[in-house]
Amino acid sequence: MTSKTKKQHYVPQFYLRKFEIEDNHGKIYAFDKKESISRQQAINNVASENYFYDHDLNKIFNASDGEKKEELNKLIENNKDDIELIQQQYMEKWLSKVEANMAPILESITRKAKKAKENQWYFKNCYCMSDSEKTTISHYVAIQFSRTKRIRETLSRALSDSIHAIGSKFFGIDGLSLDLDKESEKLHHENVLLNKETLVEIAQLVSNHIWIIYINETKIPFWTSDVAISLNAMKGSKGIAAEGVEILFPLGPKIMLAMYEKTSLIEEIGKEKHEQNGIEFLDRRYIILANEEQVKLMNLHQLYDCSRFVFSNEDSFEFAKANIASYPDFKNSISKISIS
Repeated sequence: MTSKTKKQHYVPQFYLRKFEIEDNHGKIYAFDKKESISRQQAINNVASENYFYDHDLNKIFNASDGEKKEELNKLIENNKDDIELIQQQYMEKWLSKVEANMAPILESITRKAKKAKENQWYFKNCYCMSDSEKTTISHYVAIQFSRTKRIRETLSRALSDSIHAIGSKFFGIDGLSLDLDKESEKLHHENVLLNKETLVEIAQLVSNHIWIIYINETKIPFWTSDVAISLNAMKGSKGIAAEGVEILFPLGPKIMLAMYEKTSLIEEIGKEKHEQNGIEFLDRRYIILANEEQVKLMNLHQLYDCSRFVFSNEDSFEFAKANIASYPDFKNSISKISIS
């Protein structure tokens, strides 16, 4: 019998290793925004929980009342094969395959970015990724966006808020709420994560943006976090396809994948230049980033959007500590993100 994976990551280890400490492989610096402290930790122990994607069907069964138990009994009897699949850690195995597809592409982008930094002709004339790689990354981004602890908490809160709104609007009942136990939260989360139509929709929206690889030439490294992907709502609405949205996905301390909704870039590069070249001339290209303030701003989005932890290859979180001190609400900030 195959042994079960106990520690399950919602940000994969192959990705976090891109941010490992240079002289201490397998370790990473983690900044806890709730406690405003940093510590060195093993990559295997961050952005993870024991059996994060697994279900204890016995707990769900035992928590049900008599009538529900009878229904669940019938459900279990009629779906033995599917339930066995769930018990065999289907979700963990599926995500492992997704990560295996993404890992070599991340290596390829890293190599190309290094070459672009060293070779001016390559920088000006070559793409940072192929069309097919962009498609694969789009699907990976959709899954990574959907798999985190933050999204699970957001889904649970949204469902509870909906119950409250329905009770108030249609039945005149104030204070109606729904408290999901952990097993029910997992099932609700998995239902979203395995919804192919939703993932395809997110991937398509992301793919329609203009993608740019920033090569960081400052002394400040890019941070990542326990969500990995952050959103900058330039015009207020924090949706993946919202006008002016900027999606930031750090790929290493010196490489950032930024995905821009097109209208924001048109404003940035100027209408005249856009009419001459078309916005697509920027897609999958490189930009050198030498402005430390811009790097800090990108890192700030990771700090704000994360559930709790920011990660780096350097123990240099003074900027994070200063922002937490100035804006204590950052400690408990939970970003509200929508698809559209």
